[in-house]
Formats: sequence, structure tokens, C-alpha cells
Amino acid sequence: MQGFIDRLPTLEKGRVAPVSGSLEQCLLQLQPLTIGYRPRILLASTRAPGWTAIFDADALGHGVGERTAMLAGTIMKTRGYFFCSIRPKKEAPGQLGGCQFRVLGPEKRLGFVRSVNLIENTPGHWYFEARGPVQSFEDEAAYRRRRKSERLTQQMLVDYAAAVGLRPWEEDFYTGPYWIASNDLTATAKCSYTLEQARQRLGLSTEPPATT
Repeated sequence: MQGFIDRLPTLEKGRVAPVSGSLEQCLLQLQPLTIGYRPRILLASTRAPGWTAIFDADALGHGVGERTAMLAGTIMKTRGYFFCSIRPKKEAPGQLGGCQFRVLGPEKRLGFVRSVNLIENTPGHWYFEARGPVQSFEDEAAYRRRRKSERLTQQMLVDYAAAVGLRPWEEDFYTGPYWIASNDLTATAKCSYTLEQARQRLGLSTEPPATT
């Protein structure tokens, strides 16, 4: 954790400060969520010795991937993993779905050592690709399934994470302490949202839109 704290101010051109509370309470402190600006980052200590989890305040949920690759590949020069699971369009009308698994590290200039991507390009139509050296725990047979949408599933991501000693879908995996990295760009963002507004925008909220 300390290595991240020492290096993040340079990457983010900002500052890092400790925050207190549960994981949920600390995640809520990332608000407002933003689009098009470098959002705030939450660092979370975990039960896996030496591993730090990273969350960010991107309102679309896309921001942390590139930044973790830069951290692992260029700044920290260490191993990292990126997991992403987004519901398909039919379940969340405001977004297209996808699953992503990435191995990060200094072996590649941009930090992406291994990438497996399942992307919903248009509603109900999927693109699958895998690049880089296959990891020993990967289910290669699944990558040959006839239905592209079944070639990389959330359960596969859970299994891949467990294979390297990580449990990112379990709340008790995150122990604290927690730190937030921020910068002055967030204050000038033209597109900013509360968590509930972002969920409504993505079709994830069960609450009716607010009226004035």
C-alpha cells in the first residue's frame, strides 16, 4: 500500500489522503462520479498480503483499467490483475455489456501482459478476443464455445481471481485502511453525478428519476 501512496500523487497530479469507514462508506466518498475527467481513486488494503485493490469514480465504470495498467507496468513495475463484469444491454438498458480479464505487469510497454475480452458491440452481438500468454488457470475450452456471450463469464472471472489468491467480489476481502487520491480536475468536471444518478443513467437503478 505504501508504494501506491508514495507514487500516486505524481500519476494523478494531486494528493492522497486517508479515509475512514467501511468499504461501502469509503466508496461513497468517491462522489461525485465523473465522465471525461480523471476521477478520484480509492485504494483499499485486502486480506491478500501485499495486494491493494483500486476503485475509481468514473461514472461509466471504465476508468480504472488503463490506470491500473500504467501503475503495474510503468510506475510500480509489479504484477497486477484487472477484472471487469458489466451486465448485457438487455439487463441494463443504459450500457453495453462485457467481461474482461487482464494480467498486468512491466513485461509489456503499456502494462497489458495478457488480455481476454468479451465485448457487446451492439445489443445482443458480442466480440471475443484473447491476446498474450495463456495463464495456467484459464479455461481455454470455454473460449471455444459456440455462443460468444458464454466464452467469458463472471463465474470464470471469480475462478481466475481465486486462482491467484484474490476474492474481489467478497466484501470481507477488503480490510482497510483506505486512501483516496484526488486532483483539482474533479471540481471543474462538466458531467458529474451522484451514485444514484449514475445508476439511473446506466439503467441499474430501481428508483424513479428525481423530478423538480
